[in-house]
Amino acid sequence: MKKRIVARFASALMAALFFASVASAEVKLPVTLVNGRECFYYKPQSGSETVYGLSKRLGLTREEIVAYNPSVADGLRKNMTLYFPVSDFRDRIGIDADGSDAVVLDVPSETLTPVKIMSEVEADDKPRTVPDPPEPENTLRPVNIQPEVTPNTVRPYTIAVLMPFALASEDVARPAKNVTDFYKGFLIAADTLASRGDTVFVSAYDTAGGLDAILSKPEVREASVIVAPDDAAFPLEALRAGANGYILNTLCFGDTLYLSQPQVVQTAVPHTAMYSKAVDYFIKNIAPGTVPVIMSNTEGRNDKEAFTAYLCDRLAREQIPYKELKYDGTLTSFELNDAALPAAGKLVIVPSAGSIGEFNRFSHALNNYRIANPELEMVLFGYPEWISFRGDAEDMLHSLGAVIYSRFSGDYAGFSARCIQDDFIRWYGSPMIESIPSYGLLGYDTGAMLIKNLRANKGLFRPAYPSEYRGIQSTFRLVPAGEDGGFVNDALYIIRYLPVTGTDEIVL
Repeated sequence: MKKRIVARFASALMAALFFASVASAEVKLPVTLVNGRECFYYKPQSGSETVYGLSKRLGLTREEIVAYNPSVADGLRKNMTLYFPVSDFRDRIGIDADGSDAVVLDVPSETLTPVKIMSEVEADDKPRTVPDPPEPENTLRPVNIQPEVTPNTVRPYTIAVLMPFALASEDVARPAKNVTDFYKGFLIAADTLASRGDTVFVSAYDTAGGLDAILSKPEVREASVIVAPDDAAFPLEALRAGANGYILNTLCFGDTLYLSQPQVVQTAVPHTAMYSKAVDYFIKNIAPGTVPVIMSNTEGRNDKEAFTAYLCDRLAREQIPYKELKYDGTLTSFELNDAALPAAGKLVIVPSAGSIGEFNRFSHALNNYRIANPELEMVLFGYPEWISFRGDAEDMLHSLGAVIYSRFSGDYAGFSARCIQDDFIRWYGSPMIESIPSYGLLGYDTGAMLIKNLRANKGLFRPAYPSEYRGIQSTFRLVPAGEDGGFVNDALYIIRYLPVTGTDEIVL
């Protein structure tokens, strides 16, 4: 039964993508002149309209709507007017001539060809009998014109996603569920961008049964970019099999093959780069005017000693004085008082451990010390693991004004993240698997980045152009990794916990 459900999921998903690719009717708006520039304009019909609903209606992102109309950041209101420059949106919005009071010159007679995204999941080479999905009312089917293939080159506008979906397994383990969430998010990104540019072909393959048969397929070897599974051995196997395009390492965080292989792209910021960028930020933005205190547990597992050792070395070289505070087991107010910490001014605490167990051993004493000294401004500087804290531990991060560095955004309750999570439930009938990072959001960001990159580069993947893609959970800023290497992500989040609730984030 489970096998049939998984197979049906693949078929139904393919049908959904086919239907989405042809259901991209053009939206039309009237045009007016604003400071001599032709602009589409839209007036909300009622106070109940929302920016999210408008984004769906116009086929624009919320970020685009707010960028051109900052006043709608707090919501739409009746009698307001939204403007969108014709030169920026003529590929997605048609002209309503009847309502226009301006004539737009040189308007192309055709809009950009709607994208047609081909989704294919292959468990193995054996044919499978799959029940046909219900036929949609619109029975049109996209015509997929395969780009011409030149020997030893890549096929433009092609993405191959290789993941261990375990479609042939009766019992699907957690890793397979994670990568399935990744691909589901990827498909939502594809559907969201379906009507915004040239045709992109997306195909997916199940690596759970082995790689030989998959890597022998020309459409895989010649894909413009291959999204690799969480398998450190995969990139070399793909290269030996003759892969011509780039290999995107998105799930294997610790892989270093990008240092020596020009075709490998690592989207996870390496530990050394995280440390360097985080400490640079600490020294420039937090250390001035403060007393840094490096704190460690003599009876605990100080799993962040590598970071604090690097921080201490940099502080010494910058001639910034700091204190060291050691405590036994659980931090107490007596140990804080004995450390002769200031009772006023600014104090920044850097623990040598990042686990929630160790956090609970020192956070309450720090918070009591902060409350007992109202003239003291305390900052707790910490680690990526902390974005997974919930309940009392998360509340304590806000109380202590924690600042952390992370590969990923921590704004899982933000508007954009909630929209994708809602789309996920609407598409698949169940929410994303709870994880940090979210595999569903990671798939969405990866898919959106790749599709936009291919369109910006005439179907070829160019890691360094555009120079940065800011997603919902991830930012991709792919830079060369040396003369003999490929590319690696250089973007790091700094997340500041605000009092009570909410966060501020910047990308270094």
